[in-house]
Amino acid sequence: MAATDDIFCDICNGRHITKPAEHWCPECEETMCSECLTHHSISKYTRNHESTTEKKLKKVQEERLRYSEEVESMRAKMNAHVNQIEQNVITKLEDSENEIKSQLEKVLSVLSEKMKAVEILEGNVSSIKNYATDLQSFLGIHTLKTEIDKQK
Repeated sequence: MAATDDIFCDICNGRHITKPAEHWCPECEETMCSECLTHHSISKYTRNHESTTEKKLKKVQEERLRYSEEVESMRAKMNAHVNQIEQNVITKLEDSENEIKSQLEKVLSVLSEKMKAVEILEGNVSSIKNYATDLQSFLGIHTLKTEIDKQK
């Protein structure tokens, strides 16, 4: 926080005069030296304003700083918590993705095996049609039907 000597009268500062501020008007949101406070207290538009001393101003500034630090600390904790939640969600999604990929690979493997079996059966049917006698065709088709039922 700035030292007390670093707080200057806003009114004097507007006139390019540097005087230390001793009072604060919360309604005008200005710091004032004692001389400007006197004029401020007499002026028609500002005589009902309640000003506070520099000590109170300093206390308010310290409280503002403390609250700002508390908010910053709370925000850091909240961000850390949200980051943890995000990481948990990402981990669960990655686990789900890997599980689904594994299941899909198993299904594709089974499907590939079934396709090979179908190709073999098609080859057998073609051979029976081309080279077998009627009796051999009958027996071969019966055997193929049994193999097809096993594949289901």
